[in-house]
Amino acid sequence: ALITRLWDTKGNSMEQADVAVLYTDGSHFPDPHGSGAGIFAYTIDKLDEGFAEGYSFPGIPEAITSEGFKPMTVSDPKPLLPEGRVKFYEAVIPVRPSSAQVGELVAFIAAFDVTPFKAKKYIIYADSNYMINTVTDWIWGWERKGWMRADGTPCANLDLLKRMITILRAIKEQGITLIVRKIKAHNGHFG
Repeated sequence: ALITRLWDTKGNSMEQADVAVLYTDGSHFPDPHGSGAGIFAYTIDKLDEGFAEGYSFPGIPEAITSEGFKPMTVSDPKPLLPEGRVKFYEAVIPVRPSSAQVGELVAFIAAFDVTPFKAKKYIIYADSNYMINTVTDWIWGWERKGWMRADGTPCANLDLLKRMITILRAIKEQGITLIVRKIKAHNGHFG
């Protein structure tokens, strides 16, 4: 299997959420360690006005908002998150020996294929220009050109790209909102 199930769902059924905020990343270490993907996510079952400004949560130094984690200062404290309003998830996914870029693509795919939740709106933060550009632009041109890049060479990771385009079409058909945002790597962001 491309991606193994690593989410701890404790026997719960698929959660339906208003918003899912995900922080994704890929990695590669020299052999024998290999490649991997990671996801840290939270879902909001029902939005309220407090999520626009953010809530505090013990152990998390940033405010939890409907758009992702936001800086929070002592001079601008946020109210405590009401119990049961947010669920947290995390996963580390081993990836076939490859590259960090493959890990980035696998993290995106896993966000839709193996997470124990579905949402009306997904906000995905990633530090990978390759993944972001693939999802928001390049993949459509590659498909139109028979999975060839602009320089005439075949696209790498074709199995992953074909799965991604299937996911993107399903998102569009189901009326799901997908926002993919760039985040600076190794910059202290909680997610």
